Amino acid sequence: MATKKHPGQGKTRTREHVIHDLAVNFVERRVLKCGHTVERVWHDYGIDLLVKCYSGEGEVQSGRILFQVKATDHLRPLKDGTIRCRIDRADLKLWLKETAPVILVLFDAETDRAWWSHLQAWSEEQTRDTLFSSGGSVTVRIPPGQRLNRYAIGKFDRMRSAVIRQMFGRISYHE
Repeated sequence: MATKKHPGQGKTRTREHVIHDLAVNFVERRVLKCGHTVERVWHDYGIDLLVKCYSGEGEVQSGRILFQVKATDHLRPLKDGTIRCRIDRADLKLWLKETAPVILVLFDAETDRAWWSHLQAWSEEQTRDTLFSSGGSVTVRIPPGQRLNRYAIGKFDRMRSAVIRQMFGRISYHE
């Protein structure tokens, strides 16, 4: 995020900076409470957090979960409660090439709540035109029941595990 400069003043921390940090912290706390670890990505290029999962006995698990976190002060759900979030098509193209689950999180700073969408699964329900037509962004619609909580974190862990099971024995590191 760009830092605003005002004439005669130094750099200032904007509201956008504050709510993004609150959003990332919101996700981090839920991940940590489930016994997993989370790393912030400083050179993000569309990914904010990397999550490593652990079994109930504390054993590290293969794979990871990726998070892109968005924040707003002015969430306006549709009449049916659906949440909308705009994302850059360039980011979407990159995320769809990931094998790890990529989770989009939209945090509402006003209510201190967040919603999520598993982007690879969401993309499977979209038309090719929706995903890759012209224009710089696409709107992701998130059902109101997809709140980010410990149950969602558990679901993401199961998604990660399912990807690892599908990949087992199918990867070749030779050309």
